Amino acid sequence: MTILGYGDSIMFGWDPRLGARDNRLPEECIWFERLSFLYGYRGINDGLPGRKIPVGHAVPGFLHAVSGQEWQVLFLMLGTNDLLDSGFRSPDRIGQRWDAALAALLERFPERKDRIVLATCPYAPVFPGDLTEEIRRGYRVMAEKYGVSFFDALDPLPALYDGIHLSEEGHRILAERAAAFLSRFRTGEDS
Repeated sequence: MTILGYGDSIMFGWDPRLGARDNRLPEECIWFERLSFLYGYRGINDGLPGRKIPVGHAVPGFLHAVSGQEWQVLFLMLGTNDLLDSGFRSPDRIGQRWDAALAALLERFPERKDRIVLATCPYAPVFPGDLTEEIRRGYRVMAEKYGVSFFDALDPLPALYDGIHLSEEGHRILAERAAAFLSRFRTGEDS
């Protein structure tokens, strides 16, 4: 089964301790890549550091990126950068951003909504205040509104010194959780 992962630095495996040239953990350590190495999924990792939930002029690029790949499951994991941006620190604003992106995505792929996963990013203690439950609820509401699957990764995971980017252990744990979640899509893999 092919999974397209569209996300930010959590999916990319960015390690801020490394130089600008070699800023990724080894592929075998990154949670999304581990889905291929250990669990037999074919993963297309479209994660980039700094990526935010697409809105406005960014939506066509998002749709183009997603349309340009063959996938059975689309795994969307964005939001940390939006929450860290001083202009969008409210979970309500995050929901509004997802609302536009999901509406455009489902207009393009209405027949595949049961193969789209909206995932929270792992908990980061740098989120302003303790927004964990509001974020979880907002993502769940968006998933229900659009009839897509919801994957909750907000439980704390081992992170690097900055408290945002996952350590190798955090990536390992997230891969285990994601593999268990994704097993539900194994039935009828060619859908």
